[in-house]
Amino acid sequence: MSEAHKGSGKLKEIEKNPEKIIRVLDIRKLERYYQNKIGAVMIASLGSKLYKEIEDKYNIPTPVEYIISKDQNNTDVIYGITDRIDGATLDEVAITPETIQQTETLYTSISKYYLDKLDGLPKKEIYLTDISNASQYVFGTRLNDERPKIYLVDTDLLFHIHSDKKSFYYSIAWFIRHMKSVENRFSKKFDNARKNIEIILDNPALEELNEEEMKEIKKTIMESKNFLKGIFSENSDNIPTGI
Repeated sequence: MSEAHKGSGKLKEIEKNPEKIIRVLDIRKLERYYQNKIGAVMIASLGSKLYKEIEDKYNIPTPVEYIISKDQNNTDVIYGITDRIDGATLDEVAITPETIQQTETLYTSISKYYLDKLDGLPKKEIYLTDISNASQYVFGTRLNDERPKIYLVDTDLLFHIHSDKKSFYYSIAWFIRHMKSVENRFSKKFDNARKNIEIILDNPALEELNEEEMKEIKKTIMESKNFLKGIFSENSDNIPTGI
């Protein structure tokens, strides 16, 4: 479950726990990324809220919490604390019926997340953009687990606070590219995930857009549909990440 804390007391307690991994996130770098429109407390709180949502609503285990404190140089930082997971990332894990089934379920859940966010675009809902890469997930166990499962362990505080429609479709294009790579590795098409993505691509949110924006989104959708077919153009790598 995701949480946000302020202060050093909680951090000292966690530092003594060998089952926790602590990452340091540069507050000033994050604030520049968000063009100083939101501060550290809001960044950590939004991240906690969004990761908690994908864990609670989409059943993607995301054991992360954030602590706002100071480092040894008395610089403000956000500490990202995750549980230690013993296992392998999805781009390295052994291919078995269990890992195939769990990975297909994962990508179906991510696709459902983006399908729901399509409906939230008119309301400018904030959403996570960097949750599609196989290397961000570990199939393994944490303390007291009886069986291995997939955990999201790469939990950077990157999300859209503007919710512009072009960036949403860029995120979808990269989701498809990552999923296609995983499908190829596992020799399995993730049919339910593909159905959700096809709904997104066949129902573009083009309202209140100027001609240039509509043209860019339609181009991105065309590229995305080709990605689903395994067709990549020489310009495929030029699609912005959406982050």
